[in-house]
Amino acid sequence: MNTQDAVKDLRALSRLINTSIDQIENGMLSRGQTYPLLSEPYSTEAEKPRMAPDILAAGSIIIAAAAQLIASVRIPVTSILVTAIQYEVSSSLRGAIQAHVPEILREAGNKVQLH
Repeated sequence: MNTQDAVKDLRALSRLINTSIDQIENGMLSRGQTYPLLSEPYSTEAEKPRMAPDILAAGSIIIAAAAQLIASVRIPVTSILVTAIQYEVSSSLRGAIQAHVPEILREAGNKVQLH
């Protein structure tokens, strides 16, 4: 495979992502809905637009194409390191849950200031 073929593959993945985003946008517009923002608090009501079958299908394509795009452009050693530290992330989350950190932060509310 030459460089031009590799770039064509990257562009094809990018087109898949963009086409799927267009499908999500059109689905939301046709229903008069808005796609949930990552910055909004989670609620089952806010997630309903994302759960429509056509939106789920478009989202699945975006996820798969994005994963392939990342794998195509990331240095292989970096992929190995990211995979290796995934255990650390889940272990850290477990520790935070066992220490009741979410409840502590919820009680503290906006009183906690990060410096």
